[in-house]
Order: sequence, then structure tokens, then C-alpha cells
Amino acid sequence: MEHLHSRNPLSIDLSEMKLLEKACLAWSRITVWGLAVLLLWGGRSLSAQDGGAECIRRAQSLYDRGSLVEVARELPECLRRKDLSREKRAEGYIVLAQTYLFLDRYQEAARMIRKLLRSNPEFSADPRLYSSEFMQLVDGFRAVPLVSLGARGGLNQSLVEVITSYSVGAQEPAYNGAYIRRLGWNGALTADFYLFHNTTIGFELMYTVKEFTFWENPLPQTILSYREILNYAEVPLTLKYEFGRGRFTPYVRAGGSIGRLLWANKDSISTRVNADPATITLTGEAISITKQRNEWEYNLLLGAGLSIRSGFNRVIFEARYRHGMYNIVDTKNRFQNPQFQYFYYSIDDDFRLHNLELSIGYTHRFWKVRSRKRKLNRK
Repeated sequence: MEHLHSRNPLSIDLSEMKLLEKACLAWSRITVWGLAVLLLWGGRSLSAQDGGAECIRRAQSLYDRGSLVEVARELPECLRRKDLSREKRAEGYIVLAQTYLFLDRYQEAARMIRKLLRSNPEFSADPRLYSSEFMQLVDGFRAVPLVSLGARGGLNQSLVEVITSYSVGAQEPAYNGAYIRRLGWNGALTADFYLFHNTTIGFELMYTVKEFTFWENPLPQTILSYREILNYAEVPLTLKYEFGRGRFTPYVRAGGSIGRLLWANKDSISTRVNADPATITLTGEAISITKQRNEWEYNLLLGAGLSIRSGFNRVIFEARYRHGMYNIVDTKNRFQNPQFQYFYYSIDDDFRLHNLELSIGYTHRFWKVRSRKRKLNRK
């Protein structure tokens, strides 16, 4: 007879506990070593950053005590450190430029101002904090924005301007119908090229989705409604003028845009006929109307916004109005799809499409430091 042997449950628990204990011990060692490496690496990184900032603080302290020769000897080496933040590096250039001025080393002081403006193009010297000689030196150079690259996105509302109205029941302009605004959206890649004083020419590649809802009573006891969605690839071209160059900089822009229709649909189509003794509702899936819309659109554009300095870049908030120039309905293809007229009792009006836009964006500027070609008092 074959005997069945059962194992002691206690022995199983003890073996499992030993394995668990070994696993926990191994894991704890890995964790301790990992934390030690992270702390060591982080400590070195922090100490390096502190070291970079500390050498700038020491140079400032030496300058305040009048130890200019020591500043001129130690600070250039400090400024070559790779762990310096952009702000601390700019502080170092200011201290070294002032030091060189006191030591009558004007060409080297001018070189520091160039580096300062490359590091902080929007630096503005406060005459209450700096000597007149330093102010004169700074005024001898200017940082010019060559181009700003960025992106923006936001919401829009479509405003329909009816040119000529059409209806299955009444072909005259007066009829019972309405266009209702809906929110669309848009996104763009932007480039602003510097022309002259605070003026740039802006070029964008934009994708826009425009929407609106329409309803009408084409026949007695009949209600027609649908939503129209139009998708465009657009290229706005504008002139932009900024009022100053402070932390908060308002601006205006004006120009135009050209758009290429990608596709257009009517959806949520519904025609309800209240016929005694029952009500009939005619509905269907989304229908493409790309061929019933003109391929190109042209707009005039006006905008205003606020540019806010964020570090060495800019956050922008902008409102725009775009005025459609031409009828967006292709009159040659108005009746191409008879399903609209004979099933839904719908005929397109002739209309222009205008837009209100609100957007937020972020831009990065590329600068060039130029000399104002004014001679210093001393050489």
C-alpha cells in the first residue's frame, strides 16, 4: 500500500519566513546603497551649484571692500564654471565690468557688457545703483531681437454674416432662420522677425476648427437644424508693434491670412415635421460638404495682446478678430447634393465667416548684441 506523507505546516512557514527574511535583507541593502549613491550624487550637484553661487558672492564682497585686483584675478575663472546659473553669470559680468572700469581697462569692460547682454538681453541698468560711467558703457550697446519662435493655441467663435438667404419654402431674403455661435479651436507655430524699433513681421502656420449651429423653419410646422464644422490650414501674415520692452509689454498687430479648406461636415442634422396626427423626425449621419464650400478663404486680421516676461522667454495672451472677405459657399455646387433639399429641406445661404479668437502662447527670442558706435570717454 502506498503511504501518503504530509508535511508539517510549521516547517513550511519557517522555510518561507527564512526566504522572506533573506529577500528583505537583500532589498534593504540595495535600497541603502541606492540612497547613498543618490545622496552622494545630489550632494555633489548641490555643492557644485552652491560653489558657483558662492564664488559670485565672494567676488561681490571683494568688490564692495575695494579689493578690485583680487576680483579681476578670481572672477574670470569663476565665470568659466559650467555650474553657474544664467542669473548668477549675469551678476558676475556686472561685477567684473565695473571692476575693469575702475582699473581703466575699458575694452575688457566693454567685452563683459557684450557677454552680459548675450546672457540677459533685456538687462536694464538702474542709474540709482550704478555709476554714470557704467551707465554710459551699457548705453553703448543694445541687444536686438532677431526672431521670436513659439507656439500658441486657444478658442474661437464663428460669426456668420449672411449675404443672401435661401430657403426651400421662401427664396426671398426675409425668412425665419438663425446662426448660433459655437466654440471652435486653433493652434499655431509662430515666428516674428525683427524689422525696426519694436516692430516685427509675424508669420504663422495655423490649424483652425470653426463651428456654428443653424436652425430654420423652411416650411410650416417644420424645423430644420444642423451643426457645421470647417477645418482650415491657414497662414496669417501680420505686422506687430510692442509698446516698450518691460516685464509686461502690450502690443497690437494687423494684417491678413489665407486659408485652405481641408474638410467640412454637417452633422447633428435633424428635420422635424409636425404633421397631424404624428410628428416625423428625419435624421442622418454626418455628411461631407467640402465640395459645397470654396477651397480658399481670405481674412483681414486685427489683434491685441500682452507679453509677459518669463525668465528669458515670453508668455503671451492675445485676442484677435478676423474678418472674412468673401462668400465661403461654392455657388456652382450649391445643389450638388439633392439629399439636403429633398430629404432635409435645406439650402445653403451665401455667407461670410468672421472669427473672434482668444489664445495663449509661449515664445523664445534669439538676440544679437550690437554696438551703438559711440566712443567711450577713454581708451
